[in-house]
Amino acid sequence: MDFSTFEVMACDGPAMVCCCISFPELVVDAKGDFLCRMADVEDFADKTRHLAADEDLRRVRGVFNWKRIERQFTIYKMMKECLGVYQSLIR
Repeated sequence: MDFSTFEVMACDGPAMVCCCISFPELVVDAKGDFLCRMADVEDFADKTRHLAADEDLRRVRGVFNWKRIERQFTIYKMMKECLGVYQSLIR
């Protein structure tokens, strides 16, 4: 998980990330963030311009992200899920 993106989301900001690694698990495209096509500079630039030009869009996506982090990525929930993985491995 990319912690800088996680921190942006937790501070009610919209995120711009490439559709790779763990980003699709962390972000919700077109609701809180933009998932950009890998190595597609034009796609990233277009989405950046769109986000920069619309203050309401940034605010709405930021609030969505903050609520998502608060609901989905609490330390308790993440520890419980990790524990479940470890328990499944030792059985």
